[in-house]
Amino acid sequence: QDALTPKELAQSLNRDDIVQMIDKYIIEKMVPAQLPKFSGCFLKEKDISTIKDEQTGKTLAEKALEDDRFDAQKWLNFHDVQNHAIRLFEAASLGNVDIVEKTYDSNYRDKNGYTAMIRAVAFQQYEVVRYLCITRPVLKSIPDNCNRYPLHYAYALPELFGRKFIELLLEQNPQALEQKVDKDGRSPADYAKIRDSLEIQKMLYDARTLDLYGKRGPPLGPWPDGASRRPPDENQPMDFLDVM
Repeated sequence: QDALTPKELAQSLNRDDIVQMIDKYIIEKMVPAQLPKFSGCFLKEKDISTIKDEQTGKTLAEKALEDDRFDAQKWLNFHDVQNHAIRLFEAASLGNVDIVEKTYDSNYRDKNGYTAMIRAVAFQQYEVVRYLCITRPVLKSIPDNCNRYPLHYAYALPELFGRKFIELLLEQNPQALEQKVDKDGRSPADYAKIRDSLEIQKMLYDARTLDLYGKRGPPLGPWPDGASRRPPDENQPMDFLDVM
């Protein structure tokens, strides 16, 4: 939540022991092929240069550069990688399949935990979701920071618009997807029962208006059919929201 990485959350709570444990896990488990996960998940570039292997004294970046079978230098350029991810996520939100096809080179997750598929579902971009289901089916099994999967978002949409996304996501391996639960133990289908609640309306509003760094701003794409352009307010009955 709050667009914090696990390490940032531990630092905010002054849990140095957990920070050290995370650093140790990263340096032990990181192999060059996993490096895109660090830059592509909008982690801090300084972590790559400050986390060190206790045995060799080498930083994460130095270890990655040792393996000449992998283009580590590309993924160590955090600025370029994250700008590339921004273009991808914007294209997914706008429904531009051509740009998504040209720019998709890693399973990016932003600081909210959103993937291109979650953004595309939230903006009701059917052709983008269809393309990603075919070319990047693993995205169906990657959740956001609250452990909500693309199928949760599909069930959260108004029934009239969400039905085709649900059918699309469940074309392959439906049972495994239907059994996935969010952080509160709720299945995707449970969201159909609470889609009009403040919580779910806020979830959709966040997926449309939080940028890739977790900051509020204009929507990444056009407001979809049935979506409110106003932020959900606990003091405002849902019936009175501006539904466009």
